[in-house]
Amino acid sequence: GILSNRLRRQALALCRQALGVKAPPQLPALSWQERCRQAVGIDWEVCPVCGKGRMQTVIWIPAGRAPPFPEAQPKATQLCPAQAAAGQA
Repeated sequence: GILSNRLRRQALALCRQALGVKAPPQLPALSWQERCRQAVGIDWEVCPVCGKGRMQTVIWIPAGRAPPFPEAQPKATQLCPAQAAAGQA
């Protein structure tokens, strides 16, 4: 289609030319921190404790798997048959 990813820029330029419309002004490329700052009004890079220091990424922790369903977890009151036979509570 006209807005498919491969030729989107060229197709939109042709559409604008055919309709006699100017291209919108190019927005400046902003980092995610700058976008958050504009949207929420909070500087995410400032230390939340002292308010002066700059936060830095020390390590990226990859996303893990989703936690198991609560009903799949054994409850503290459940005992295995061997524990029940031994009288452990």
